[in-house]
Amino acid sequence: MNKCEVMMFKFHYNIERLNMVLNLSLGRIGPLLAQLASIQRISWPKVVHIAGTNGKGSTSAYVSHILVSSRVKTGRFNSPHLVEARDSIQIDNCPVDKVCYELATREVEDIND
Repeated sequence: MNKCEVMMFKFHYNIERLNMVLNLSLGRIGPLLAQLASIQRISWPKVVHIAGTNGKGSTSAYVSHILVSSRVKTGRFNSPHLVEARDSIQIDNCPVDKVCYELATREVEDIND
């Protein structure tokens, strides 16, 4: 797992920093994505967005397990988190490493300031 994979999910929802003002507009996302992509030289992945009232967590787990068993690299972000923000992020059905998460968080926050 590399920090780029963690960064893809971190910018979606920054709930660890309660002292930050929550900006729900999309005006900052485009420039943030452009900066992250140019720094990391990445292309953004195909996405499965699961919405609705009930069953999103189990549905995303089923989809993720099907894709991983088919040897497709996956990342999953479920909100809200259980204990801490990184709980909601998995790469190939494995929890994100704490150190990697913290490094990626700092990098995204530095770019997003």
